[in-house]
Formats: sequence, C-alpha cells, structure tokens
Amino acid sequence: MRAADGGSTHRALVTEHDGYMLRIPARMVDAYRFREIVARARQIRSDLRLRDLLRQALDLWRGPVLGGWASTHPDHSLCESLESARLTVAEDLYEAELRLGNHELVVDDLIELSATNPNRDRLTAALMVALHRAGRSTEAAAVFHQRRRWLRNEYGVNAAPTLQRLHIAILRHDPAVELRTASGRF
Repeated sequence: MRAADGGSTHRALVTEHDGYMLRIPARMVDAYRFREIVARARQIRSDLRLRDLLRQALDLWRGPVLGGWASTHPDHSLCESLESARLTVAEDLYEAELRLGNHELVVDDLIELSATNPNRDRLTAALMVALHRAGRSTEAAAVFHQRRRWLRNEYGVNAAPTLQRLHIAILRHDPAVELRTASGRF
C-alpha cells in the first residue's frame, strides 16, 4: 500500500487464514507494556521505586481484560493469566506500601480489592495488617473470620496457616505485625 506522499504505509489490520490479524508494535499494546514494567520492577530493591513502577504498571489497566468478555476459546486462558498477573502486581504493590508505612492510604483500596477477590490470601493478609496498623484490629479479626467462613462454605477448607498465624498475632498485638524497617516483612 502506498501513502499519498508516495511512501509506503504499514497495514495494521491484515487478513490471515480465516480471520484478521492486528499487526502493531508491541510497545503499543498495554499488556506488553504492563509485563515489561513488571519485569523491571522485579529487579528493584527500593520499596519507593518498586511502588512507583508497580503503580505505573497498574495504571495501564482500564478494566477487565477484553472488557470482561468471557470466551470458551483457548485464548481465554490468556485473559485469566493477565488478570492473575494484575492481582499479583496489586499484592506486591500493597505489601510495598505496608512496608513503607502507608497502611492508612491503602486500607480502603484493600477492602474493595480483597472483597472482590476473596480467594487471594495475600490480599486478605495485607488488608488485615493495614486494618490492624490503622488501629482497627477488631475489623482485622472480623476480616479473618469472614474469610474463614467463606472458605469453609465455598470449598470446605480452612484458612491458610499463614492467615491463621497472622490472625493470632493481631489478637495478641504481636510486635511482629507492627511496622518494620523497609527491609522487614509483615
């Protein structure tokens, strides 16, 4: 194909086999850019820089993959993989925020994200820690009990041992749950 000025142009949408193929540079695809930023973030040791990169990656999201369209096609696993990656990055981000002492800033976001993803133990743990550090230990304990009931009713299983230990530590006001230095974990 020729452009009006005589130069050639790139055809982004081409016919291939029994359908169409969109051919654009990878840097123009949000999913590719997301994975690229996350890969860079995995090399970072500073929680401040890690937080900034993870937020940059999550800012690329504008809703569910493919607008929430569910497919029975094999490509559906790609959508699930991307959604899982988004949640993992969110977990990493909130854990970094907690290490930075930003529990007050993230607690409301964690309440929403944890409620919509009750099967993600890291989100539940981060929420419990944020609530406890914000002086809302009773709510942190309630989150554990609610999650434990949900797991029992939905799957017939107990809460993970890590959540059980965290629950006990919160009840005891164990110093291990309190804010640590940037190198410590909660």
